Amino acid sequence: MSHCAEHFGGGASAWPPSLPILVRRWRPLHQEVASKPMEPSEPTKLSTPSLEAITAAVLAVQQQWGIKKTWELLPALRSAGLTDPARTADADIADVTRRLVAAGYARGKLTSLFARRIMDLMVAARDGELDAFERYMARGDKDTAVAVLVAVKGIGPVVADTVWMLRGAGRRE
Repeated sequence: MSHCAEHFGGGASAWPPSLPILVRRWRPLHQEVASKPMEPSEPTKLSTPSLEAITAAVLAVQQQWGIKKTWELLPALRSAGLTDPARTADADIADVTRRLVAAGYARGKLTSLFARRIMDLMVAARDGELDAFERYMARGDKDTAVAVLVAVKGIGPVVADTVWMLRGAGRRE
């Protein structure tokens, strides 16, 4: 049985659980361990590379927009202020959608859906909800790092695994 399956219950037939079950079970885990004392050398804020990796992973969901294609758009996304919580968290959805399209991320009717996800991500980043991700990533604690990510609206296990891989933390497993 995998480590995740042990945390979230069930044997082989119960794994993987549905997304609502994962979120319901990961949130308490995140709350439980988020209060653990930090080592003085541990990061306390979400880094720009992590925020950009999360942004790219959120936008890369679905086959036609893989992570490679989205990663190549990062310079344009940065220029459009789409990786900056101060410029995007409280923006109008039409404005964020226009900036996505101008940056080269045009997915037709889906673009506004992803604009909302980016806005939710930037609100979470601005409000410090993702700061603990750095700490758990530095510790190599994938389960808790993933729990921090999936607690954000619009981020599921696939996005969280992609972020883990992009940040290089997956090599420690």
